[in-house]
Amino acid sequence: MKITDEISCTITRARTGRSVSFRSSEEKRIDSLAAPWFAASNESEFRAHPAAQQFAEAAGNAPLATVRINCYRGRLFTTDSVTDPFEFGPPPRTDAGHGRYNAAGNSALYLASTVVGVAAELARHRRDGMYLFCQSFSVALQALRVANLAAADIMPIFKICFDYSEQELAPEKYFKSQVLAELISCAGFNGFLVPGVRGFKENRYQNLVLFDPGLQWREWVDSSRPPQLVEA
Repeated sequence: MKITDEISCTITRARTGRSVSFRSSEEKRIDSLAAPWFAASNESEFRAHPAAQQFAEAAGNAPLATVRINCYRGRLFTTDSVTDPFEFGPPPRTDAGHGRYNAAGNSALYLASTVVGVAAELARHRRDGMYLFCQSFSVALQALRVANLAAADIMPIFKICFDYSEQELAPEKYFKSQVLAELISCAGFNGFLVPGVRGFKENRYQNLVLFDPGLQWREWVDSSRPPQLVEA
């Protein structure tokens, strides 16, 4: 009989549903590397940490998502009559703001797997007099190179590092998730799937983030379905 005072555990996050274990020696090693990395107070410090290089080296081995996914993009309008499905493209580079997975000036297309997920993502931006509309998209992931970072069985380095980044809800801390996204992009991926960070136990969803989609996003719009007004 082996007696040890070592403690191991599994944590399941309420908002994302992501389960993170710290049972194996590899999981514990990754966590001991990630904890100080994500304690970085600024982007320069975060980029310079040795963990960044280890993540970059592992990035090419992220699992692929290879199915067709139906998802939604939401936008806020000051009119309650929106009928053009092509009003829901990503912002051009010149207008691309600071997002969780993109720095200002880098255009990305954010899609959610559910309409309720879209509403949760945009709730903090909604003001009186604004109307939320959702447009359906259908994306054949097998035609792209999209990392599945929402899968339950991904390598510990992806699961633990993205879990740390998903705990950051303040925009001033987005540089951490932006760097992770950049490293995934540099590994040759067109985007990735991740759990949505603004879910809750009864409403978890996934985000599909596509890098620099240009005009290709028009191929993914389900123009057979008009924009849907989402009630508050």
